[in-house]
Amino acid sequence: MIEAVELHRALMWRVWARRGYRVQIVDDCGVIAPEPANHIRIIRILAAQLGVGPPRKSGVRAFQVALPGCADILVPDVVRYRADAASPWSSRDIEIVAEVVSRATHYMDYGPKLTAYATAKIPLYLVVDPSTARCHLYSAPTGTDYARRLTVAFGEEIRVTHGLLDLTLTTTHFPRD
Repeated sequence: MIEAVELHRALMWRVWARRGYRVQIVDDCGVIAPEPANHIRIIRILAAQLGVGPPRKSGVRAFQVALPGCADILVPDVVRYRADAASPWSSRDIEIVAEVVSRATHYMDYGPKLTAYATAKIPLYLVVDPSTARCHLYSAPTGTDYARRLTVAFGEEIRVTHGLLDLTLTTTHFPRD
């Protein structure tokens, strides 16, 4: 884990993070992926609908999430914590994680990240895929997977409920790739 953290810091604080790239460690590999304009637009729409803090000028806020038992350094596109969260860094307080799929992150969002979030018992995992114009809401984590998946096309609404979280996400304005 120490090596991964050191690698992440070395990559993150270089030019990459300042030029619109997302730096992560996934499956023991350093991943430097661009944030395309459509990707950023969807993240901003999701963040606003989920009531997550204001975006930074160059894109959106990107914070790593520490997951128990996971050596990777994941930087989700959008994370919403419970209102009464003791710490914004604890995975126990996460209500929903959302990832917007790009060509560079496709395998991560549907593979290692899905497994990591399910293993950490993140209750809701939303994958927004502009290339297929579909959203997938995973819920009921069991082991390394989720027991339920709801798929909707762009233009449809997604009803999100878990615990005190109860809202409807509108996908009408999500741009397609």
